[in-house]
Amino acid sequence: MNISFQKPINDSIKYLKNIEKQTTYATSKTINDLLFGIKAKSLSHFEDVFDRPNMNFLKSSFIIKKSTKSQLLGTIAISDVKKGKGASPLDVLGHQINSTKRSHRRFENLMKRNGFMGANMYALPSRSAGSDVLDQYGGISGKFASWIISYFGAYDKAGFKANMTDKKKKKIHGIGTSDKGYRKINGAMYFLSAGREGFSGKRSHLQAGIWKKTGTHGSDIEPVILFFNAKKDYAKRFNFHHIAEDFVNEKANTLFNQNFQQAMATSR
Repeated sequence: MNISFQKPINDSIKYLKNIEKQTTYATSKTINDLLFGIKAKSLSHFEDVFDRPNMNFLKSSFIIKKSTKSQLLGTIAISDVKKGKGASPLDVLGHQINSTKRSHRRFENLMKRNGFMGANMYALPSRSAGSDVLDQYGGISGKFASWIISYFGAYDKAGFKANMTDKKKKKIHGIGTSDKGYRKINGAMYFLSAGREGFSGKRSHLQAGIWKKTGTHGSDIEPVILFFNAKKDYAKRFNFHHIAEDFVNEKANTLFNQNFQQAMATSR
């Protein structure tokens, strides 16, 4: 009596090949789930550590190259492609990731050259800064930077004609008289504060930066742009690599098990 084992062997081979196929699929899907999970985790982190982040800009800052069944490799990175005439996401976020100092902008260099900022300082918009101050990414707009440089007469000799005249400043200030006869700033008047630590031989109880005053006797005061000391305040706030590593360690096994079970359950 001849006994054939061919069918069960073929069935086993078929089963093992199916496992291999579904394992590859589950692995690829898990890699992609992790990539998009890292992006979601990073965006959530932005909302926790940054003041009023521009989420549309941040969402488009990530470049994800997905895994495929033929290539079990995926990547996520911060784009180095510039947005129009502005900076690239990597330019904006690089120093937050690597805890390195970003290069000073022209606005900051002109302010420092005129003694309006300390040598190690960077300028950032305040929480109360309005749409006239901010660009589409939540930074200081080039238009406002040029305007405020002109207001303080900070343009160098090559651009001195761009500095604001006293006549124009008076129009911006809109000095008048209140109903009770007090001096009132109906427009806005801007002034500089050297902060408690001071620079250029000056000190102030207000944080270093550009402030605006309005109202009767200029009693309504609020910050517009604040100056931060790079040595103390410009620390890493977006640890991208740490976020990615923690998320992979936490979720990889669970996601793979889910994807593999689903793949096996729906395989033909």
